[in-house]
Amino acid sequence: MADAPTQFDLSHPVSLKDSRYPGATGAWVAEMEFPLARPIHDVVKRNLNASLLAYRDLPAREHILTATAHWLWHSYGWDVPERSLACVADIIAGYESVMRMLVPPDAPIIVPLPAYPPLLNTARCFGRTVIEIACVQDETGRFVLDYERIDAALTPGSLFVLTNPFNPTGQSFTREELERLAQLVDRHDALVFSDEVHCPIILNSQVQHLPYATLNETAAHHTVSAYSASKAFNIAGLKCAQLVFGSEELREQWFRCAPFYADGASRLGLLANIAAYTDPACQAWLDDTLDLLRANLALVKRRLDRCAPYLSYSQNDATYLLWVDVRKLPLEGSVAKYLLEDARLAVADGAEYGSPGFFRLNFALDPTRLAEATDRMCRSFDRIIP
Repeated sequence: MADAPTQFDLSHPVSLKDSRYPGATGAWVAEMEFPLARPIHDVVKRNLNASLLAYRDLPAREHILTATAHWLWHSYGWDVPERSLACVADIIAGYESVMRMLVPPDAPIIVPLPAYPPLLNTARCFGRTVIEIACVQDETGRFVLDYERIDAALTPGSLFVLTNPFNPTGQSFTREELERLAQLVDRHDALVFSDEVHCPIILNSQVQHLPYATLNETAAHHTVSAYSASKAFNIAGLKCAQLVFGSEELREQWFRCAPFYADGASRLGLLANIAAYTDPACQAWLDDTLDLLRANLALVKRRLDRCAPYLSYSQNDATYLLWVDVRKLPLEGSVAKYLLEDARLAVADGAEYGSPGFFRLNFALDPTRLAEATDRMCRSFDRIIP
């Protein structure tokens, strides 16, 4: 006989960010601590009140494509035909679908490091050959794609996995960087999966996001791009993302099994993404949130600068994630384990991203909590800095 379930209090919701490491400040996973944009809150509440939590309705399934196309045009001047769009549950589901349906089983998956861990692990789970290619840091600390090694790794039908903006470093790629990559991919008759989920979160006012597939027709032809309102509006749990197919050939090949993946998007996810993409109040909310994130980032950098030159951090054009280099610290073992035990701060260890000696810090926290947590972090580092 199965044991009785343990007591679980449904009346007190808790986030993944804070529940994984009880007693610590959660800054390891990409969740924000800010209230929802009001239009998203309202559309979810209306559907709850109407007891509409079943299958997706046909109008929402159709309108999400219109809303996504509208948002891409309004944001980036990218004219995407609705027939080139599809919905999936999330970015990684989209990645899985592209890998399994568009990439030959014997073709490698090429992932630059540091890499968001599911981009590495998902491919391995399906028995794919993963080629990890570490980026090179230039004299400014910027992470630069190793084009020579990418050129050597690409083969016909292989898949290059791009995160643009770059998670976890927070960099936005320049046109020159992306064009150089596109030339290599085209030369080898390969494909690109471009994860652009963080693109609404641009913190550097001198930077504008450049969707990879908009470079030119060549780049578009070999690319499937992935978008969602999930990160920018903190609604990842509602499960809805969008794929953009850059060629009719890719679209037709993917759509042979489309229902299997498209049915993973939830009803509430569709409605929340539509609101995020079309309601002016959501854009106003995002503008205010970006200002708050910029202030939080400045706070974290002031704290970390106290520990220079033993700590350095990546340029942060985008995302609410900071990539911190601790390789000069006299620290044995995992930096994440050290901070969890000594500072009660839960961060993501760089080893999970293929880059030991770094950690990723989510700074989308309540400013007071962030200040307290980063103070503890710096005191912990002070104890081991010579």
